[in-house]
Amino acid sequence: MDLDDQKLEVAKKNGANITINSKKEDPVKAIMELTDKLGADAVIDFVNASKTVETDMQFLRRRARLGLVGLFGGELKLSLVMMPTRAYKIIGSYTGTISDLIELVSLAKRGVIKPVVSNHFKLEQAKEGLKMLKDGKIIGIGIINP
Repeated sequence: MDLDDQKLEVAKKNGANITINSKKEDPVKAIMELTDKLGADAVIDFVNASKTVETDMQFLRRRARLGLVGLFGGELKLSLVMMPTRAYKIIGSYTGTISDLIELVSLAKRGVIKPVVSNHFKLEQAKEGLKMLKDGKIIGIGIINP
């Protein structure tokens, strides 16, 4: 799910079966239709902004997990009654373990996963790269080469 058709097209080229442009269609309605009104078992939010997490919470099924990875930030107002009755698990994840990193590098070396690198920046262009990232202009990964 994204707001940018170009990013969604890259996701499809990299194996996504279904994409949703949440600017063009109601993401909650789309997810509920795709899951026969049950909702999603798990969601990983790579933006982690108030609006994206509020949307995520609307299409989680009972006992679902929500992984918050992105560092955009904001606040989330929760219905305290919903937490025990829906039995959600909200998990924050900033980084993995060394063994996770070793496995990730191994998967990349074997070509199992193929990172999408859309931009390269010199060190003196780091500020420009971070602005592009904040503005949603980077598709995949932007790399800063010192």
